[in-house]
Amino acid sequence: MPAGPARETARNLAAAYHLDGDDDLFNESWDLSVQARDAEQALGTDLDDEVETAFDHFESAVRTGAMAGVLGHARLARRPRQGKYVVFSDHHLSRTGNRQNFCVDSGNLQLLSDVLQQYYDAGFTVIENGDVEDLVIFEVPLDTVRARQDMSLSELNANRAIFRKDQLQRIVDDPRNAPYYAQLAQLAAAGRLIRVAGNHDYNLQSDDFLSILQTKIPHLDRPVDYVFIDGPNKVDFAILHGHQFDPTCTPRFAPQLGELFSECMGLFFQGADRVWLWSGDPCSDWALGTKDFNNNLVTAEAGEVWGGQAGAAIGQALGTLHSEDGWETLFGHNIAWEYFEHNDPEDAFQLEVQPGLRWFKYRSLDELNIRAELLRRFDVEKRPRMICGHSHEARLQAAGPVEDNARDSFWYYLNSGSVGRFENLLWGIEIVDGEATMISWCRPGGAGVGEPERRTYESVALPTVPVLGPLGNVLAASKEAEALDTDPSDEWLPSLLRMMMR
Repeated sequence: MPAGPARETARNLAAAYHLDGDDDLFNESWDLSVQARDAEQALGTDLDDEVETAFDHFESAVRTGAMAGVLGHARLARRPRQGKYVVFSDHHLSRTGNRQNFCVDSGNLQLLSDVLQQYYDAGFTVIENGDVEDLVIFEVPLDTVRARQDMSLSELNANRAIFRKDQLQRIVDDPRNAPYYAQLAQLAAAGRLIRVAGNHDYNLQSDDFLSILQTKIPHLDRPVDYVFIDGPNKVDFAILHGHQFDPTCTPRFAPQLGELFSECMGLFFQGADRVWLWSGDPCSDWALGTKDFNNNLVTAEAGEVWGGQAGAAIGQALGTLHSEDGWETLFGHNIAWEYFEHNDPEDAFQLEVQPGLRWFKYRSLDELNIRAELLRRFDVEKRPRMICGHSHEARLQAAGPVEDNARDSFWYYLNSGSVGRFENLLWGIEIVDGEATMISWCRPGGAGVGEPERRTYESVALPTVPVLGPLGNVLAASKEAEALDTDPSDEWLPSLLRMMMR
C-alpha cells in the first residue's frame, strides 16, 4: 500500500510515544492495520449481530447454568454468596525489554504483589478478570510482519501462537515479575485464585499455554469465561471480561479485527489503551479523593456522550465536543475527551496528543447497550449484577439515561477498571457476603514510596443544570485510607476441601 497522509500522520505521532525509530516496522504494521479496517467495514452489521449472540449465550447461562460451548462462552466457575472476593482486571503485564511494560515500570505490579498478600491474609478469593498477561501487544520481527500480510486467517493464528508462547515464557521467567507470581501461587494453593479469560490472554485456556503459566502457579485452574456468585434463588454477580460485547473484540471477530489493531499499532503508542500518570494526569487526585472520577455510562458511538440529542447537549455543557464531523468520525469511536486538560479537541490534539503527553482513549465497549440488554432480558427478580473489565474505566452505580432524560443510578453494571493502566492506582471491586464495594490502592507518596493504602468509593450525583437536567454521577473516594478487614472468613473450609480434592 502506498504511503498516505493518514499513515504519515500516525507515524509522526508515534515518534512522540514509542516508535523508537522503527519506521519500517511501523509502515508494515500500518498496512496490516488497514486490512483490519477494511474488514471491519465489510463485516458491517455482522459485528452487531455477534454481540447480540453473545448476550443470548450469557442470558442462557444465567437462566440455565449451561454454557454455549464456544470460545468466550465455554467455561463457568460458581461460588457462593457467603464469602470474600476481590476482582482485579486488565494488568496488561509484559516483560523487561518490551516497550509496553507499563504495569511493571510504573511500580504497579510490585504494589499489586503487596496488596495480594493482604487479601490472602484476610481470607479473600482473588478473581483476575482478564487481560492479565498481554499476549497481543509485543514486538514481532519485521520479516514476520511482512509475511503476515499474505497469510490466511488460520495461518495467521498459527503464526501468532508461536510468538505468543514465547512472549508468555518471557513474562513468567522475568525476575521482576517473580513476586507477583509467588503471591498467585500462594492463593492458588489455597484454592482462592480464579482466572477469567480476556481478549488479550484467552490463549491461556489452551493446554500448551496453561502449562507454561502453571510452572509458576502449579495449582492454577484453567481460566474460565464467566464466574457466577450465587445467591439463594438467583445469580447475584456475573463476572466476565466483557470483550464478548465489544464488536471488534468478540471471540469470533477479534483475530481479524481487534487483535490486528492492537498488535499492529498498540506497540508504538501506549499499548492496549492510553495510560494515566500519577502526576500530570489526575491519578493522585482520583486515588486520594481530591478529584472525582467520571461515573457515567458511555456509548461507543461517535458524536455522543450518553446518547441522543440530550447526551450531546450535556457534553457541550461540560465543555467537551463530540463532533460527528471531527476526530471521532475519523477514528470511528467515541473518544474520552474528558481525560484531556483542554476542552476543545483541536487544542487537546495539538497541545497534548502531539507532544506525547496523553494519547487518545477510544471507547469500544458500549455500556449503554449493556444496560439496555440487562433490562430487556431479565426481570428484576432474576437480573444479575454484571462485573466487566475491558474498558479500563471503573464503574459502580453509574449514571445512565432514562426516558424523561433525567439520569438514574444503574445498579446492575459494574466495571473493575484496571490495575495496569493508571500509575500507582489499582482499581478493583470487593464483594463480601454479596455486598460490592469499589476500591483502589495506591502508595500516597508516589510510586514505590510508603505502604499501600486502600480507599473506598461511593457514587455521587452531580448537580442538576437548568434545561439539561442532572449531569450524571461521579465516583468519590473516601477522604481517609481504610484498612482492609483482616478478620478471616469461613473461606478456609471450602479452600481446605478443594485442596483435599486435588
